[in-house]
Parts: sequence; structure tokens; C-alpha cells
Amino acid sequence: MQRPKQKMQGSTGRDSEKFILRMPAGMRDRIAKMAAQNGRSMNSEIIAALEKYVEATDSISLLWDAIDELQKQIDDIHESRGDLNRD
Repeated sequence: MQRPKQKMQGSTGRDSEKFILRMPAGMRDRIAKMAAQNGRSMNSEIIAALEKYVEATDSISLLWDAIDELQKQIDDIHESRGDLNRD
């Protein structure tokens, strides 16, 4: 069963930036198969994968920032209680 096309943010027309990519053997065929299953071009499939990766990376960075902030708050609480010998 073929999945419906997913809309991309922005378009990739003649004015879009271009980047030549070397792929390991077999990867082109895998991407072509995935693109066909998702009802989009190989270019759109690669862009969708890159967008997912970038969004996930951004989310992970935000989580690490939140963890750092929470650790600072915990340290401040322990410091204010005079509990410096914790591990």
C-alpha cells in the first residue's frame, strides 16, 4: 500500500541550493524504493530524511540544555542546604 505524499516546508525548484552527494553502493536503490513507497521523488525523500534528522538533533540539544539547567538547580539546592558532600 502506498503512503500519501507528505508536504514539505518550502520548495526545491530551480532557485534551490544544489549539493552533489556521493552515496555508498546500494544506498541509491534503497532511497529510490523508499521514495516510491512514500509517493515522492528521491530528492524529496532525502530532504524529508534530513529534516527529520535536523529536528531530532534540535530536540536532543534542547533536552540536554534542560538537563543542564535542572542539574544547576539541584546543585543550588544542595549548596543552599550545605550538602556539598553528595554523590
